[in-house]
Amino acid sequence: MVTKENLSYSFASQLLNKSFDQIRYDMANPTPPTPKMDTGSRMEYVLKHGLDSLNLWTKTKTKGKEFDAHLKALQSEIELYEAHPYLVVTETEYDACEMMVNHLREEVVKVVDHAQDQVYAKDMLCGVPVCGYADLLMPDCVIEVKFTNASPVDFARQVVNMNYDVQCYVYTELFKRSFRWLIISDKAPHLVTIFDLPDNRFYESGRNKFEKATQLFNKFNLGMREPVFQSLDAPAWL
Repeated sequence: MVTKENLSYSFASQLLNKSFDQIRYDMANPTPPTPKMDTGSRMEYVLKHGLDSLNLWTKTKTKGKEFDAHLKALQSEIELYEAHPYLVVTETEYDACEMMVNHLREEVVKVVDHAQDQVYAKDMLCGVPVCGYADLLMPDCVIEVKFTNASPVDFARQVVNMNYDVQCYVYTELFKRSFRWLIISDKAPHLVTIFDLPDNRFYESGRNKFEKATQLFNKFNLGMREPVFQSLDAPAWL
């Protein structure tokens, strides 16, 4: 029987959106990342590690020559790129990364300067073991990076539809800090926007969803299945 030891934000989101059987099938048959997900991973890498110098490979190697030479002296970096070939950028992405890094230096570099990267936390929350990784951990807040549409209206809709509000609640509780989203625009030149949360509505909606997810988590680990016939509740916006 397939079970999960800890409840993460991403698994909570799956429990809220998919049937148990679909989740079990997906766990047994993982799919490769989409091209957009790969691009997002590269942009996040630049954000976290390319602020001081633009350390990037390119597929054609017509750019980034200074870093190519630098890599020869750093075996750990070479191993990084061998283990994670998706970090090799295209020339178009390289140009966009240059603009993004310049934008960061001019506008928001202080926000991510000296931040801890990929910090892990685990605790009990709503009676279940919960874990999560903070993209960027600051002394006063936890920052989650997203590669998506940076429009406030569009992103607010995504927060609800994609269960990002669950992440807001879980990470606020896990890391005992206020929560922010840092958005890298999915359109070149991939400029950066940081969203503060002036009220607690996303936190509260995330908590309500997470409490439901914990019930589903316990049922999932018991090997239960959803009935074929179910009630369909009208959405709040109807």
